[in-house]
Amino acid sequence: MNKNKDISRIYEDILDAIEENIYDPDLVIRLKKRFGSDIDYLQKTFSYVADMGFYEYIRKRKLTRAALDILDTRSYGNNTYSKMGYKSRNSFENAFREYHGCSPRALLRDPSRANLFQKFSVVIQLQGGDPFFYRTEDKDAITLYGRASVFPYSTSEQEVPQFFLSHYRNDSLSDHFSVARDTEDGDSFTFFLGTEETTDNGSEIITIPASTWLVFEITGRYPLVSRIFRRKLFTVFLPQLNSDVHLSSDIYVERYCGGDPSSDDFRQEVWLPVRKIVR
Repeated sequence: MNKNKDISRIYEDILDAIEENIYDPDLVIRLKKRFGSDIDYLQKTFSYVADMGFYEYIRKRKLTRAALDILDTRSYGNNTYSKMGYKSRNSFENAFREYHGCSPRALLRDPSRANLFQKFSVVIQLQGGDPFFYRTEDKDAITLYGRASVFPYSTSEQEVPQFFLSHYRNDSLSDHFSVARDTEDGDSFTFFLGTEETTDNGSEIITIPASTWLVFEITGRYPLVSRIFRRKLFTVFLPQLNSDVHLSSDIYVERYCGGDPSSDDFRQEVWLPVRKIVR
């Protein structure tokens, strides 16, 4: 993402473009062509900021707009579904009924049944008293052994902690690491959890590349403290990051320093790779 741009303006432009093209079946493709890496950044961080996935937001806005359009015209015809970007009447009515709890014709009889979801807007909030403390470290490459799985961003807030807690072992092994990296489609990411010590022959192997890293220390109960930190990282720290500091890749590393993840004393580090730092 180009951090020299006004991030709030970019987000507003993307949210406006969603509204303008809400019924376009190729909406996401159109957004990616227009906004490039900016839409990828928003899509990636949306669940951290909004407590819902990017596609879920679009679905709710689309079905809200559909209900309002039906009520505004006071009609529901045979070709309404196609105007609203659906391939069949059944697919539209099923989606409509699942979201609003009634059919389009039932909504016309009782407009109070509409489940209206308002458009998001961007609010700039000044924050203080809770600074980010980090250090810069040069690290050699690290080979890890463990397990990996792919998660969509839209459901990762629920699924990744389940994966973590099912594999994390509080024992005498060396420190545990997780490594997250985008897949090619940008809608999901690979999440790897492992250690520097191999535990069995079925382990997957990855390498954290040698790099200069920004290292943040956080303490608290998993996954709550991780969620709070990521939200602040993507909404406060990174948008204000000095233009002389450049993230070198989309890799996101967490190092777990041992102990019980459910404890308020559970310690971890977050590593972000940087290409250069000018002081």
